[in-house]
Amino acid sequence: NSDLPTLAGLESLETVGGLFIQTNADLTDFTGLAALKSIGGEVMILDNPKLHTMAAMSALETIGGNTWIKGNAALQNLNGFNLLTTLSGSMTVQENHALTNMQGFESLKTVDGDFKILDEGGLINLIGLDALETVGGHLIVQETKALTSLQGLTNLVTVSGDLGISDTTVLPNLTGLAGLKTIGSWLSIRNNTGLENLSGMSSLESVGVSLKISDNPLLTNLIGLETLTSVGLHVWVENNDKLLDMIGLHNMVAGGSITVADNPELLNLEGLTMTHIPGYLHISNNDKIETMIGLVTLESVTGTLYIAHNDGLLGLQGIETLQSVGTLTIQFNSALPTCAAVALQEQITITG
Repeated sequence: NSDLPTLAGLESLETVGGLFIQTNADLTDFTGLAALKSIGGEVMILDNPKLHTMAAMSALETIGGNTWIKGNAALQNLNGFNLLTTLSGSMTVQENHALTNMQGFESLKTVDGDFKILDEGGLINLIGLDALETVGGHLIVQETKALTSLQGLTNLVTVSGDLGISDTTVLPNLTGLAGLKTIGSWLSIRNNTGLENLSGMSSLESVGVSLKISDNPLLTNLIGLETLTSVGLHVWVENNDKLLDMIGLHNMVAGGSITVADNPELLNLEGLTMTHIPGYLHISNNDKIETMIGLVTLESVTGTLYIAHNDGLLGLQGIETLQSVGTLTIQFNSALPTCAAVALQEQITITG
């Protein structure tokens, strides 16, 4: 709407069923919404290129539906939401490239739905979310290319859905998540080209479904996950170009399968200290791994033990405690003597 430079005239408005402010070429602020206290349904603030502040909406206390703040190129902060303590729906903040932090959400303690921060090109940290304790759905931080810190999430304790941190370029670690104890579904740390370590998650105890750490080219180890004791199902550690070992997972028990694949600098499996793997264990395409050292406590694999395409593998030392597997596949390890695979097969019981 190129003819709407202001919302003046709405000064007596206190309650609405929904708020849609979209594609207003000349709108610069929310003057006119100073009395608005309650929005019963959805909020959409989309593609208003000159909107630089929402601070005039400072009386707002409740939102009953989902909120989407997207494509407001001049928006400098999120002031206007300062009194919100709970969001009944989901919150998406996306493509507002003048934002450098999350200032405006200082009172927000609970988001019942998802909280997504997507493609925020200017976002440096998450300061402003300091009161946030619980996300009832997914918490996703994705394509925030300038993000250098997760500072602002210190009081976050529970994410009931997924926690996904992906496609960052200068985020060096996970500092800022020190209070996080529980993730109800997935923890996915993927394609973070500047991520050097996982320090910062010093309280994390459980991941309800699966853990995936992949495509982080500078990550050298998994230190930072030492407090993690339980992953409900599967673990994938894949395509991390500089990963040297699995240290950091030594207290973890997984309820499903484990895949360690395509980590070209991986030297050993130190850190995998489970005695029983209820699913499969796949170790493949890790060309610098020479032995199975690190699996010294492993006694059984219910599914398939699959060791393949590890071109530097010279022997199977380190797996002497293994007693049984469902099925055994050892193949295409170009330096591994055939007799080593035969000896392991004779050592264990194959139950499948």
